[in-house]
Amino acid sequence: MNIETYIKQPFMGGTVTGIVYRSLIPTNNWVLFLHGIGEVGPSDGSNLREPEKLGWPGMAAGKRPWADQPYGKNEYPFNIFLIQAEKSYSGILKTVLAYMIYALKAKNIIPVGISLGGHAVYGIMEFDHASFLKAVVCVCGKGQVNYLHKMNAVKGLHWHGDKDTIVPYGVARDFVKAYNEKNNPEGNIELITLPGVAHDAWKAAFNIDMTKDRTVQFVNEMFAASADEIPQGDYQEGVSETLTRLETFISSLKTNL
Repeated sequence: MNIETYIKQPFMGGTVTGIVYRSLIPTNNWVLFLHGIGEVGPSDGSNLREPEKLGWPGMAAGKRPWADQPYGKNEYPFNIFLIQAEKSYSGILKTVLAYMIYALKAKNIIPVGISLGGHAVYGIMEFDHASFLKAVVCVCGKGQVNYLHKMNAVKGLHWHGDKDTIVPYGVARDFVKAYNEKNNPEGNIELITLPGVAHDAWKAAFNIDMTKDRTVQFVNEMFAASADEIPQGDYQEGVSETLTRLETFISSLKTNL
């Protein structure tokens, strides 16, 4: 994959810091990868290696800006945008999503989050006019039942260990159950319960062997099922169409930043 670093990239009155892992095959499908609380860092990019330790970013093939030799071995069929939060994702997600749509030309987006990032994934589901949102993946995170009325109905995958005491399994289970009861069948979230696993469900959720990676399979299925998928030859035309269709969403971002 082609790896690019973005340090304090100015956009819409804010800045974006992160790493792009771009598929060698041109695609409009993007994963927004959100790390946990243990991987937060300064916006100057001096600690960008930290959030890369967990999940697909560290498994992606390519040469890192901070390494002499390439590492990772996986060539994913979608692009990945790994951002780094300084303390939390509060107040930055709308800027990041607008940046992906405008600057990175993303059309279809699936947020994938671990722990704190998992909470943020469910927060993204509350955004209005989010037609770019094709599915969600949460790993040992949680949603809030009292915000179910605001959430978009999309399919999801949720990994959680039943011995997790940091984000209790019961809280996550009850949220998924309530969400599915409200949004069945178009927005079901599949809960994968990991017996005996504590707060490290990411070890099961991501696999260096892509043929055994259930999360990769799910994301590929969701992108393939998207009615908005566009032929490579019509990519730029499709981007323009997407930006027009998302005009209301982008306008709401500008007024709420």
